[in-house]
Amino acid sequence: MIDHRRERLKETLLLVEGIPRERRREWITQRLKDDPALLDECLSLAEAAARDGILTPPVESSLPNDAALDKSAIGPYELLGLLGTGGMANVYRARQRSPITREVALKVLRLTDPEGRMIRRFESERDVLSKLEHRNIARLLDAGRTADGQVYLAVELVDGLPITEHAELHKLDLSARLELMDQVCRAVQHAHDRGVLHRDLKPSNMLVMLEDGAAVAKVIDFGVSRLLLPQPGAVRNTIDGQVLGTLGYMSPEQANPLMPDADVRSDVYSLGVVFHELLAGVRPFDDALFKDKSSTQISDLLRSLRPAGPAARARSSTRRPDFAVPAELDCITRKCLEPDRAARYAGVRELREDLARFRRGEPVAARSPNRGYLARKFVQRHKGPVFAGSFSVVVLLVGIIILTISLDHAEHEALAAARARADADNARQLAEQARSDAEEVAVNLRHVLALGRPDALGPDASLKDAAIREATLFLESPPQRPIVRARVAQALAESMVDYAQLDLCQRLLDVADQVLTSDNSPGADALRFESALQRGLAALAARHTDQADASFKRAADLATTLGPNERLRAGIYRAELLMMNRAEADAVTLRQRLISTARTEGADRKWLVWAQGSLVRGLFSQGRYEEVLEAGRALIDDADPTTRDRDPTVLGVETDMANSLLRLKRLPEARRLAEENIRKCDALYGPTHINSYRPRGIYYTILAASGDRAAPDAWEAEIARARRQGLPEVQIAAWYPSLAEMYVDVGRDADADRIAHEVVQWLVEQKFEPTQRASFALAIAEVYIINQHTNQARTLLDLACPLIREQMPDSSMTRMCEKLYTQLTPG
Repeated sequence: MIDHRRERLKETLLLVEGIPRERRREWITQRLKDDPALLDECLSLAEAAARDGILTPPVESSLPNDAALDKSAIGPYELLGLLGTGGMANVYRARQRSPITREVALKVLRLTDPEGRMIRRFESERDVLSKLEHRNIARLLDAGRTADGQVYLAVELVDGLPITEHAELHKLDLSARLELMDQVCRAVQHAHDRGVLHRDLKPSNMLVMLEDGAAVAKVIDFGVSRLLLPQPGAVRNTIDGQVLGTLGYMSPEQANPLMPDADVRSDVYSLGVVFHELLAGVRPFDDALFKDKSSTQISDLLRSLRPAGPAARARSSTRRPDFAVPAELDCITRKCLEPDRAARYAGVRELREDLARFRRGEPVAARSPNRGYLARKFVQRHKGPVFAGSFSVVVLLVGIIILTISLDHAEHEALAAARARADADNARQLAEQARSDAEEVAVNLRHVLALGRPDALGPDASLKDAAIREATLFLESPPQRPIVRARVAQALAESMVDYAQLDLCQRLLDVADQVLTSDNSPGADALRFESALQRGLAALAARHTDQADASFKRAADLATTLGPNERLRAGIYRAELLMMNRAEADAVTLRQRLISTARTEGADRKWLVWAQGSLVRGLFSQGRYEEVLEAGRALIDDADPTTRDRDPTVLGVETDMANSLLRLKRLPEARRLAEENIRKCDALYGPTHINSYRPRGIYYTILAASGDRAAPDAWEAEIARARRQGLPEVQIAAWYPSLAEMYVDVGRDADADRIAHEVVQWLVEQKFEPTQRASFALAIAEVYIINQHTNQARTLLDLACPLIREQMPDSSMTRMCEKLYTQLTPG
């Protein structure tokens, strides 16, 4: 339950800011005369706060404290009751009568001063709220000033409880609390992305309401927020020596006005306190620690203390929830609460990513990624021992390659059990089961290694080095059992393609093929087919198209005796090769024929969906956007409804569909689909994965096309973060032309030219392969034409178009060349 005496104390200290210094003692005494102990404590704290500069200089009231209460209306709003009071305003439940009828939270400025400082702070809150449009932030609805000079803000009314009270009242389980915390983090991240720091995050500013039966968290009260990058001429929300925020949720740097300005990590600290309270029922530190201490003493104390963590605090809390605090969440919370902000999460996005990892059962960044921990998390994600007949296989992961021991063990036990029963048919069954077990372990191995791909950022990226090291060790000392050696070699080879270790991939496939050459057992052709595909993909990644073609042809030959799944896969990869060779129309026709045949032959749904995803990419590359939407809807209908929200193929197609809707100027549809696609990609990959950046870029492009002038800034900030994370430079460069176009869309030609110039510098330096440079040049030429830099545009077109016409004769880029040349020479 809430400690109402402490809340009353805090409220009094907030309200006293607006009282002239000479009247403060009298005012506090009158307000708290019914509680002598609380009165003494409040007087002591107020005097210490004034002495240390926490309380602002005294101001005079232009209205009596309760002036608004004597009125039945403020402007066009009928007052229904007082919701709360703050240091500078009263908040009322109010009803708007026109032009529409609705209830709002009406914040009315109660005090002012000769210099208008509180009015400026109030106006600053209005300006901040006008930047924010998010489901989990209470929206600004109206702002104005009455005829008698009262200033007000009308904000979305949130009928709900503070997040901690809601969780306690409804006895929420851990999953429900994590969902609410994620919603709050989304809101705060939205504010940060738009340059707004909240500075007063606490449960009473995170209200939970029900919308269509679902709990929705809303962040409110940006009254002490500030801009991370103040605009020229902006008025500061604080003055020297002033501390804004709420004791108990305040970071060390925020508590001390002499320390550097608070930044996004200060909000991370406050979120950590709230999360601690959600997990343990109490805050990290008892209020008694701060009693009778000045702001500098409190700051010093916070910088010297390390919280025990919610797991330890929960053991002695009478309000602890009915669940144990997982070790990962304990580590996440303590990372938020690091006294040194450099040791905290760099921002709310990184905090959300770690929470998302925990919810997916993956290792978290806040916890040291030792091998034992990574192995346990893998087992938890893929739990479910394999049972077959009278034997079972338990896969124990202590490292990655140790999986091969379990593979060997599975086949050995299967055959031994069969021999003991002298049952030949059962022997074949068990041997086949063992092979299936081997395949399952290999799939899991590939999944673990895939976590270290260059585009899978965060702590798991270190697995790349581990995977390469393990592959090298495998080649030096491969397992003795041939089938185990071949299957694990193939799994490692697949991961080496992801890591661009193509020579290592070929050596691993050589090991596999040495085994498979003499293997005449059932299923050997299927393994040989996989090796041929892997060789083709490695050659494709190295742009050795002739080698890739030969390998895919071999795979197609092997597929003739296998089944419709293998025939479809081999054919689709040949279509991908046609795409690389710029025969885009032929590639689309081949895909359509293969999918039709595979349907007739009864191919598995997952491979049909995968092939349709390849078709959608081909249609998009040709600019056939209506067909993209048609094929995309067919794919979604075919996908497994229980898993399609987590299916990478489906999510990639949804991204292409949102982009197609954008290009067809169907912006409301595009925005809805992009928002949903971002949510799904963030949940599957994490927000910093390259596959999550792509829909986010499309989303910002949609916003820019809709006239949002801040959208390009937000996307440029995302690109800068991706660059800091080490995403491939060619991918970063590919986003710049669209960024320049976004600046053009919102009329910011100088910013468009700035971005265009940077791309041109890359072209001059010849950093990328020719077709990539041609693509970038074509996009920037369009920007130059719009900005009427015709000479620069013609130079870029003359550079790009001959190569595009030669290598991509039937592509949308060739058609774009002709269109842009026409625009240069109208008529």
